[in-house]
Amino acid sequence: MYDERPDSSFSLLRLPHRELLGIITFILFAFGISWCAWIAMRRIADGGGELIVMLAFVVLPTGVSLGGFAGSFVEGGSRGFADFANRTLLTGFGPRPLLLVLGTPAVAGLLTFASHPEDLLGQGHPDLMIWLGSLTLLNLWTGPVAEEFGWRGYLLPKFERRLPTWLAGLVLGPIWAIWHLPLFWDTLFSEAAPAFGYLLWVCAWAVILAVVTNAANGNVLPAIALHLFMNTQADFFSAFLPALDGSSLPGGFPLALSSALVAVAVVVWTLWSARAPRASAAKQRPF
Repeated sequence: MYDERPDSSFSLLRLPHRELLGIITFILFAFGISWCAWIAMRRIADGGGELIVMLAFVVLPTGVSLGGFAGSFVEGGSRGFADFANRTLLTGFGPRPLLLVLGTPAVAGLLTFASHPEDLLGQGHPDLMIWLGSLTLLNLWTGPVAEEFGWRGYLLPKFERRLPTWLAGLVLGPIWAIWHLPLFWDTLFSEAAPAFGYLLWVCAWAVILAVVTNAANGNVLPAIALHLFMNTQADFFSAFLPALDGSSLPGGFPLALSSALVAVAVVVWTLWSARAPRASAAKQRPF
């Protein structure tokens, strides 16, 4: 795992000048570009410019990932930019993050059937093309690629200097959720109940994504894959249960709650697996 011990002396006001400028640059890219443009695009949509809004939905989220690269350049120049690119794209990692990428979305989705397990049976022959059809370049770009270099590649390590990885992810969760405000302010954020469910869902996956990125030694490619899979959970289960009514597929508050349970399990497993070797080594020490 790539994180160092939390630094209890970390403070935003004590950051080196260039690092503080890097964080400000990231915020300007991630929030300034996306928020201002999204708000403007929503006004255009009210006048019938749906095509422009669709293009904005595809292009503007990249402010987050661009902010990660820009912040790294501000902090360390071309060397900092290259180090950031190498860490987030080329760093090697073992099988653990891949197991989490493949397993956590499936388990979270299955847990939503706890109250109606009969829906898992007799729902027709699986049709994987339903799910594969959702794994498009558009879905890969708009969330996973456009965001992960910023949230998990750049900002997460800043929090990890002060906090354990899982807690760093939990702190990042509300920031990530609030970033979506201009997109969903009149839907998910229009009432308290859906807003709470969405916040719980985002925070749960922020924790899991943090653990995945840490296990991948800072490489964000597994996080990109997990972001894509968590966004297409309903399509995945629809492919295996094609006759099931859409209202019974994973989603809403049940999925938020099951995602939180999976996040807790991932944290417990991570903490236990980190302590087990130390406990074994302590037992082998001679008296």
